[in-house]
Amino acid sequence: MPAKPKPNEGDIIEGIFALALGLYIAEGKVDVSKLRKLRAKIDPQKFISGSVKIEIAKNVERKSGNFPADIFDVNVTLRLKTSVVGVAFGSEFREKYYDKLKDYGDLDSKTNQIARNVGNSSWSREVNKLVNKFLENNKRERALFEVTADGIEGEKSKGLIKGDVNLSVYAIIKKRKVLIKGGKMAFSLKSDSQTVANLSPYHGMVSIAKYMGLKWDGAEKYKGLTEIARTPAEKKQKFMWIRKMYGDLTKELVNKAKNKKIFTKLALEFLSENMFGTDLALVVDIRKNKLKEINPSDFNVIKENAILTVRKKSSNVGGQLIFHDETTKTDLFQLRLRAEESRNFGKFYLEVKPGLYSKTKK
Repeated sequence: MPAKPKPNEGDIIEGIFALALGLYIAEGKVDVSKLRKLRAKIDPQKFISGSVKIEIAKNVERKSGNFPADIFDVNVTLRLKTSVVGVAFGSEFREKYYDKLKDYGDLDSKTNQIARNVGNSSWSREVNKLVNKFLENNKRERALFEVTADGIEGEKSKGLIKGDVNLSVYAIIKKRKVLIKGGKMAFSLKSDSQTVANLSPYHGMVSIAKYMGLKWDGAEKYKGLTEIARTPAEKKQKFMWIRKMYGDLTKELVNKAKNKKIFTKLALEFLSENMFGTDLALVVDIRKNKLKEINPSDFNVIKENAILTVRKKSSNVGGQLIFHDETTKTDLFQLRLRAEESRNFGKFYLEVKPGLYSKTKK
């Protein structure tokens, strides 16, 4: 009998953030006790056959200053992986944690970070812009806010769509819902993770080589990596090829970087596509002691002024190629290879570095 999958805080945090987002729209704040109560009511077994809809607010009045009050309805729809989120919702959560005022792993700290950073965070400021289209337009209106977190559906996009949590905002006009202008937002959720793309070594390296316009025969030269390695000798050959392919790729990229203007443009476009996706998702990395974000608009400012150089850093299981911005004197992102023959494990990562995160505004 296969072992039960371990709970995954990355998957769980998508559901928690979606509920927090719904509460924030309805009340202008995130009440952690209310959020925990909502989690306790959700049966994660229902995710197996479909989604769970939670009515956060119905006919709730929200008002700003002397403007007329508006009526808000807020719904959250969740569809997560039951096998890895069950500990954080429903009966298991109630019995093990909720009734004992505890939480699984670092979820208590991370939930508090979401609530604590409301007002200072990019995500809450961007949501406020949509909310205030109703609150500050001198008309009494009815609005519907629909929040969805569907991790299962997101996997089908093959990396083109990055939003784990999505918000759609509608005006209710003559009992019909009409999407308002700019009324869609997407959020790419991370939990203590700087990884924005998790790729197979061969396909990941071929992808960036093609995007960067490298005149390199790696795709053909290492085509054997597309075949399954079964015997010890084949596995040994496989990891030798992975490391050699990565070495060849980094040499080609270092050479390409000599033309800084073209290299910078292509590298940042590749990063943007893999980080924000076609839905231009705002990246929210929720950690135990802080909340870190990458807002597409902030990234565009970096993109306009950056001048990239690269440097290599090796390790016993792979290595990194670090992309450094001469303008801000910070590292922006890196390519990283993990090739562990003993575990038959090979991955090619695209990871963000400190210089890329949006600055917190007080």
